[in-house]
Amino acid sequence: MNAPLAATAAGALPQATLRAGTTPARAFLTLVRREFWEHRSLWMAPTVAAALIALSALFGQVHLEASDIDAMRAQQPELVRVAFFTIGQWLLAMPIYLVMATVVTFYLLDCLYAERKDRSILFWKSLPVSDAQTVLAKLVTGLVVVPLGSWLLALVSFLVFFGIWSVRVSLGYAPDLAHWGTLAWVRMEWATLLAVLLAILWYAPLAALLQLVSVLVRRAPMMWLTLALIGGVIAERILLGTHYLWGLIVYRSDGIWGLLAGGPAGMHIDKHNLIPLDAWLLKLNFAGAFAAPALWLGVLAAAGLVALTVRIRRYRDDT
Repeated sequence: MNAPLAATAAGALPQATLRAGTTPARAFLTLVRREFWEHRSLWMAPTVAAALIALSALFGQVHLEASDIDAMRAQQPELVRVAFFTIGQWLLAMPIYLVMATVVTFYLLDCLYAERKDRSILFWKSLPVSDAQTVLAKLVTGLVVVPLGSWLLALVSFLVFFGIWSVRVSLGYAPDLAHWGTLAWVRMEWATLLAVLLAILWYAPLAALLQLVSVLVRRAPMMWLTLALIGGVIAERILLGTHYLWGLIVYRSDGIWGLLAGGPAGMHIDKHNLIPLDAWLLKLNFAGAFAAPALWLGVLAAAGLVALTVRIRRYRDDT
């Protein structure tokens, strides 16, 4: 952010935020709002993805083979339609979450680096806001607010999609494959929300690590992060003959999802066994996943990384 843009942002901030007597909660909320002002891709990218998914119902087509149709006819028609309803609910949400994850990764890796690059950190340090508030506001924005907002966007986009698809079905322009089920919809959204909350906790140390890299490097944070990870894995393999770092990277990427799926062992969904997806998701081992020691050890590690990031930002502005 250059000097004119910094001045514009200062004018956009509520006057109460610029006073020393502002309550911490109000100042923190304004800092979160500031992130969405300065990094519009945080809300624009998921919103565009959700809009495209919702509007795809206008021209989307579904093609089924004759064997698939016969397999579904052999089952309960209503159950199959509800199964299609919940499976579609899940599949249509996935692109939104993928876009959100990509945007958040680049945001956390850039948020503290960019303010030093354009010297806007000098302006923000002149305000009565602590380094801890600033770092936490950025972390909460990327790790909590955006994922929960994406969950809400996915919910709304599916409702719009299903409404448009239902109109096409009534006009005879689309096959009647799905059937609305209020209970199935609620259970599906609840299970998805639990998965989002679990992801927030599980990926907290990775988000904090991205922020630490962002505050440390003087240029190209993505390059330095990639080189550090690859170099560390190679060096460990050559010097020690082990691969613990690589194992940690893989485990921290998807380890919790294996534990979460440990509940419904042996369950599967195919054209011969179509069941509503909400019934499957609610059998996942959420209790075991949320109680996993690795989950909370990761949260503690994230707290330590955040404290280190705050301390580094306090004494570093690249001037």
